[in-house]
Amino acid sequence: MDFTERYPELAKRYRRLLVWGSRALHGIDPDKEVFSCFKGRQYGDNPRCISERLHERCPRAKIVWLFNTANSKKLPENLPDYVKPLYIMSKEAFRELGTARVWVDNFTKYNQLRKAKGRQFYVQTWHGDRAIKKICYDIGLDDERRIEEDCDRVLTASTFGENMYRTAFRYKGEYIKAGSPRNDILVKNDPADIARVRKKLSIPEGTKLLLYAPTYRENETVVPKRAQMDLDRTLRCLEKKTGAPWLCMFRAHYRSAGIDLEAVQDRIVDVTRYDDMAELLLAADMVLTDYSSCAL
Repeated sequence: MDFTERYPELAKRYRRLLVWGSRALHGIDPDKEVFSCFKGRQYGDNPRCISERLHERCPRAKIVWLFNTANSKKLPENLPDYVKPLYIMSKEAFRELGTARVWVDNFTKYNQLRKAKGRQFYVQTWHGDRAIKKICYDIGLDDERRIEEDCDRVLTASTFGENMYRTAFRYKGEYIKAGSPRNDILVKNDPADIARVRKKLSIPEGTKLLLYAPTYRENETVVPKRAQMDLDRTLRCLEKKTGAPWLCMFRAHYRSAGIDLEAVQDRIVDVTRYDDMAELLLAADMVLTDYSSCAL
């Protein structure tokens, strides 16, 4: 058991001290931005789109991304050369957070870190603002899962989303009602992008794709569940209806152990570790999900 596990409260205070101390010693770098996606699990979603457009429009920007791995070999393959990747719980990561002008997230931060009021700018994009299920404060979860009080802006695509943030996260600040940057690729719908994704997944030409992205988990994260639908029958029905061969892309939720797909294993493309869900949505001909934010 390491220090952080034995003394979690002391570890939190130490990390906050690293942020504050770095800021006090080195000041704020106006060209530095720190991004994270799902607490370091991916290089994707809204933060990726904002990061890439920032580099395109402002090449001098110093872009830092935080990941939940300290192994450089496990970093995303599509990470651009201009990005500085860091382990999200490293000392250097907290120092970068302390000295960056801008923070961009799509999830809450570890340790409830606080920016320097008036000197740092915090943008929260979240990952879907028309929730099919109730979350956070709306179901009685504590404030560890809230959107931080000191966000400067929250990105939203709808009035419904604004109202959800007010109750689910008790956010009282300002919004940027500008849609979801991650969905731009879907609106663009470029055949070249579709071909690129299908090639990356080794999908045979002429084969159609069903994207199956269940979120159900009921707090069980150890034992794979049985699929709540007959995927083999579904694929056979689709083939009969369309006259084309079909494969199923399966994407497990990060808090689930997945589902038992042994019966149709030869017809499954496991895309659980594929970073960008928007690219999977672009390549899919049909999507099946429950309350995943991919539906938004």
